[in-house]
Amino acid sequence: MKKYGIITVLILTLFIWPINSCIKGVSDIPVAQESIFSDNQAVYSQFSPNTSFHGVTTGENTNWYIVKFYAASEIKVDELCIKYKYRSENYNGVDWWGRIITNFTWTKENFATGEFMNESERFFHFEFGNFNYTYDKRDTLNKNHSRRSREWNFYIPSGTWYLICYTGPSVTSKIEVYLNITGDVEFLSTSEGSNVHVLIPEDFLGNINVKIGYYAVGVLNGKTSITVNHTLLCIHNTISGWGYEQLRCTSPTGDVKNFMRIFWKNKEIRIPDTLSSCFFGEAGTWRFELNSIQWGGIFNEKYWWPGYGVSLFIADIELP
Repeated sequence: MKKYGIITVLILTLFIWPINSCIKGVSDIPVAQESIFSDNQAVYSQFSPNTSFHGVTTGENTNWYIVKFYAASEIKVDELCIKYKYRSENYNGVDWWGRIITNFTWTKENFATGEFMNESERFFHFEFGNFNYTYDKRDTLNKNHSRRSREWNFYIPSGTWYLICYTGPSVTSKIEVYLNITGDVEFLSTSEGSNVHVLIPEDFLGNINVKIGYYAVGVLNGKTSITVNHTLLCIHNTISGWGYEQLRCTSPTGDVKNFMRIFWKNKEIRIPDTLSSCFFGEAGTWRFELNSIQWGGIFNEKYWWPGYGVSLFIADIELP
């Protein structure tokens, strides 16, 4: 990380400074609860007890919901419909929601993120030895969210699979799933829980952290850690038009995953890395390190604004 720190200092000095001055447990397949679909009508084309699943989370604040199923031959998913209904309060992170279908060898992702921020937000932190200072002027969000995703006619290989649906941190959250499959399939069990985290650049406190609304964000030697009790689910996403990012993840057993890229005008060069956009890991304390500088609307507003910069969604999931 140190050899990239010099690059970060130079870029922060040239670009950022001048701008600033102007679980719940495992359960058997539950009896479907009251639908959270607002129209309370059928949202699936066909429904058969032998090839279909319908489930609704039982907790008042469930941020992840897992459905485990098995098929001896190739699976055709005729229709997958998911509804997320949740509320964020006093929150200044990123709005994450989506789903993963995985057998831990092959993963099909579908996720979305949205920015909780505005142009006037400012964040500044520095720490060198005993000298440190933090200035935090960020807006918090209090909002109800209602999301729906639908997919049709896709195939996955035979075997045991996990459908993992999730939302970001909330005070109340419900998730509802309809899943229709062609052929013989066995729906085995479900689990649900609420232990999730969203990390953005301000969470990686380092020697220098700077955020200027939509326009720029920078981190020098940023570090943070998350402890999970069961299985780690981590999804990595970044929106930016110009800059560079180096992210390092160290597992509880010392295994290191690296990600580094340089990007401009929505194009990028990736340095060979070992950190995928979605991965799972063992229980314990995971350490994350970040060096990054991203800017957008300063030069040309037609390119992506950096917004929140780097964002990590992390969930402590218990597999059924």
